[in-house]
Amino acid sequence: MRKISLRIGNIVFFLDSFKDLSVDGGLKSFICEDDTFAENRIHIRILEMKENMKFSGSFRGRDGLLEYYSDGEQLFCSDISGKDGSACLVSYSLNDRQIFVYLNESVFPEAFPSFNKVLQMLPLREYLTEYDTLLLHSSQVWIRQADLNRSLGNSIIFTADSGTGKTTQAKLWEKYEGAELISNDRTIFYQDKGNLCSSGFFVDGSEPVYNIQNVRPAAIVCLAQGPDNRIERLKASKALSLLMRQTV
Repeated sequence: MRKISLRIGNIVFFLDSFKDLSVDGGLKSFICEDDTFAENRIHIRILEMKENMKFSGSFRGRDGLLEYYSDGEQLFCSDISGKDGSACLVSYSLNDRQIFVYLNESVFPEAFPSFNKVLQMLPLREYLTEYDTLLLHSSQVWIRQADLNRSLGNSIIFTADSGTGKTTQAKLWEKYEGAELISNDRTIFYQDKGNLCSSGFFVDGSEPVYNIQNVRPAAIVCLAQGPDNRIERLKASKALSLLMRQTV
């Protein structure tokens, strides 16, 4: 397919490609058949890179995959190899809700024919931040209650450093309390009609869940290993410090 719409939190990304691309694995769960309702809609145009194409601008920083540049309000990013001869160049502006992705198939053949690979090259975190959406390194369960429907269901989020036991805690709630796994490694938070909501994400660790159900968080539990089992309400300053460490 050449066109798909994906709903991620309260944002719908409409992808339009110059050639057929597949949708693999859990990304299929996030396909949105009807995007007319979307208030926050981002158009992503995937184009073929022209020969000797490159961008200029001031260096803003890098993460594990991309380097970021700016020229006034116009923003750019490229794969970590640099701007010259890059496999992927992205031009975007947070104000006009458009992203232009230029791919060099000869340098980056593994990107074809998959939308999944292309999404990894996009500055999604900047758009999530722009629309008051947060991505947290965490596992989440929805607590089933007979007297509440799904839209009012409570959820518990477990967050901690890798290896602490987020997944273990979530699976224990699933086994003994009949809870439903919403996410295993990434939870997305956003506002919906004034309510704080959360759901799964299309990148979800080594044991992905890919659950797109929207639930209302009841509590975020910051896990730590120790000799005793105990729970305490954290002061706001300490809770904020722990949560900031786990934002993605």
